[in-house]
Formats: sequence, structure tokens, C-alpha cells
Amino acid sequence: MNKDSKIAILGAGVEGLGLAKYLYSKGYLNLTIFDEQEDPSTVGIEKFELVTGKDAFSKIKNFNFVFRSPGIHLKKLNDIDSAVLTSTTNYFFQNHKGLIIGVTGTKGK
Repeated sequence: MNKDSKIAILGAGVEGLGLAKYLYSKGYLNLTIFDEQEDPSTVGIEKFELVTGKDAFSKIKNFNFVFRSPGIHLKKLNDIDSAVLTSTTNYFFQNHKGLIIGVTGTKGK
């Protein structure tokens, strides 16, 4: 992924917005956030292009990378064209240079 990549972020919740802010701070400026809610209640989203509504995910066209939040089912993403589908976790694994220890289980660890 380079700074000119077109990046789609699926979900305008905590994870999606956090990822957008992080990538923006690292110089990735071509970011679009997609969310199925008509009016996602997020603060700080004004820096990014936002596509909302029931058919938001069908508008994901011509992106190099698509970051999917865990709550978004893959069945909703049938129309993604030749983009690299990835996640925040995968991005972290690829870019972290140290030891990674995972804790699995339910919420409330």
C-alpha cells in the first residue's frame, strides 16, 4: 500500500474511524468511509469522504484496498472489484516489527 492508494474503510464506528484517522496521520489522504447507516454518529469524520445508506457497500468501486470491520459480513461485499480486502488486524500484523501476543476469548478480558 502506498500513499497514492485509494483506500475504502467499511464501517464508521470506533474501529473504522480510528483506522481512518491513523492512516490520514501517516499521509494516506485518499480515504473513503462507507457505512450502511444514513447518519453515523461520529466525531472527526469531516476530513474524509463519507458514503452512507443501505446500498453504501455496492458503491465500492475502483479502490486499491478495502478495510473491513469484523462486524461487516462478507456476503455484503460481493461487488468489490479487484481490490485487496484486508482488516485493521491484518494491517497491524504486516507492519509491526516486534513480538505479537494474542489474547482470544470473549469481550471483557
